[in-house]
Amino acid sequence: MKHIDILVGPMGAGTSFLGYLQHIITTNLGDTKADNCWDDYVLQFKKFEPLTPTAKEIKRTINNINNATESNYKKFANAIEDGAELLFHYYPFGLDKFITLNNRFFLSCTKDRFFWCYKLGLIKNNDLPVDCRGEQNDDLWYEECNKEWQNHVETKIKCTFDYHVEYEDVFVKPNKGVIQMLLKATPNGRDFNIDKIVDLLVKYNSRNNEILEYGTR
Repeated sequence: MKHIDILVGPMGAGTSFLGYLQHIITTNLGDTKADNCWDDYVLQFKKFEPLTPTAKEIKRTINNINNATESNYKKFANAIEDGAELLFHYYPFGLDKFITLNNRFFLSCTKDRFFWCYKLGLIKNNDLPVDCRGEQNDDLWYEECNKEWQNHVETKIKCTFDYHVEYEDVFVKPNKGVIQMLLKATPNGRDFNIDKIVDLLVKYNSRNNEILEYGTR
């Protein structure tokens, strides 16, 4: 049976920014920012080949919890390469019927923070739904978010991970020990200035608060 490494981080919870921080310490960038330049980075703990177009499309499908069906999981298992490392916004219970799952990373949130992150993600993706009058209505996304929150709770109860990290310890009140632990696990990482990294996290968190306050990035 194939095996893959699983990383789990709620939508909008900053895993791409963590991937950007990893990029900083692998390339020794001098000029760093906490704005939108990090969107295309991916959190990773090992090097592996990019997904094929077919696997990427199926991955995009099953990353929506409503599409977490046995048939979709089976298609994904057939398309994915052995040994891949993948990030999900929810834990894919049931996928282990077809692939051995190695639980590597879990970004844990309180319920309030989870919903905060989810709304932030919708805004950043220009996907915050509006009603027939063109006004924002939280009821339109709340039910979908709650499904992922219930999965998040189940994940906390049932699963163990190599790295189980609290959102607050990374983004709200950065804990240097936690951040160093994560970044030292970066493939091909170099020595880095932890104070510079913490400063970026503080700025990133401040920017997120502004985005939520004004409803746009």
